[in-house]
Amino acid sequence: TFFSQPIFFIVCGVYGSTYVAANCIESFYKFRKKDPKYYKLAGTTVVNMGLGVLKDRWIAQNFNGKPPSKFPLISWGLFLLRDSMTIGAGFTLPPFFTDYLVDSGTVQSRSTAAKVSQLLVPISAQLVLTPVHILALDLYNNKKASTAARAKQVKDIYVEATAIRWGRVLAAYGIAGIVNTGLRTILRDAYLPASE
Repeated sequence: TFFSQPIFFIVCGVYGSTYVAANCIESFYKFRKKDPKYYKLAGTTVVNMGLGVLKDRWIAQNFNGKPPSKFPLISWGLFLLRDSMTIGAGFTLPPFFTDYLVDSGTVQSRSTAAKVSQLLVPISAQLVLTPVHILALDLYNNKKASTAARAKQVKDIYVEATAIRWGRVLAAYGIAGIVNTGLRTILRDAYLPASE
């Protein structure tokens, strides 16, 4: 039943498209002997933000128990901020943290440091980004709430919402990021030398 739900296909579409964009951009620029990280950040942000914000709007409009209404511009903006920072934490910042772990001697193996970075950086970002997510949804669900009521809403569900987002981000950017990198490396090593 779960795998037949529209939301399952929507979420798979968002993350699948994001990884396809990341892999295509990285392969293209590495083939051209250029550092792909900033191109990858820009490209994956555009793909993920566009599809992710549409996904979140659809979820908010269909699961809040009220008839769908106009989505506020400020909620769009907060979702864009959240997604751009999440993409940065998922694709751009882990290599920097990997360098730090190796250079500081905290972790000896670059491979281990890369895995640790890919797991820790995306979930750590959610400590800051979860309130942005909660506020964006509250601005849609409770359009007339006061600033104090919104702050209370963020405070009341922060821990629970952060734990949920950790699980989602750990799967989507942590574990999937490690698997994606491993598969991309295997495929590149298998096919790129033959094409050079």
